[in-house]
Amino acid sequence: MKNWVFSRNIFVVLIYRILLIMVLFSLFRIGFYLFNHKMFPGVSPSQLLTMMKGGLTFDISAVVYVNMLFILLSIIPLEVRYEDIYQEILKYIFYITNGIALAMNGMDFVYYRFVDKRATADVFKTFEHETNNTKLFFRFLWDYWPATLFTFLAWFLMVYFYKKVKVEKPSNVNKIGYYSVNILMIPLVIALV
Repeated sequence: MKNWVFSRNIFVVLIYRILLIMVLFSLFRIGFYLFNHKMFPGVSPSQLLTMMKGGLTFDISAVVYVNMLFILLSIIPLEVRYEDIYQEILKYIFYITNGIALAMNGMDFVYYRFVDKRATADVFKTFEHETNNTKLFFRFLWDYWPATLFTFLAWFLMVYFYKKVKVEKPSNVNKIGYYSVNILMIPLVIALV
């Protein structure tokens, strides 16, 4: 069990990786609450579960938007998608886009304390007239080290679990059947997303 790397169908791998990000987004929701629990006095466990459930709807749309390029490049019915270089490109697209999304969730832990709302695009307006943004950035990383540590842990988990499942090219398949199924999977994946 020490080295449990699995190889799977490309669509199974795609679903696994999207679910991985969904789990990480949910962990950030829990982390957000724990980091800011003093700002939510009297929230019962059942209310927290209701908030978690409501947050899933937002997380689904956020994960789809963040991973749209990754999803599209994963489902194109061309054999190039099984090539090592293609899989490497997909991996870095996944890491970069989701890494940024997770970092923004981590920043939200702290941002909420200052403005009493979750971060949106207007967060950039808050700092647009600052001349020492780099210094402020590193100061925030240090001062709010629990949020920084949480984000680094999430990045580690993302990379670690991404590598645990690899795409496996089907062998000895009927080409007509293979391409037919793959072309039919495109609208199905898009409908599910």
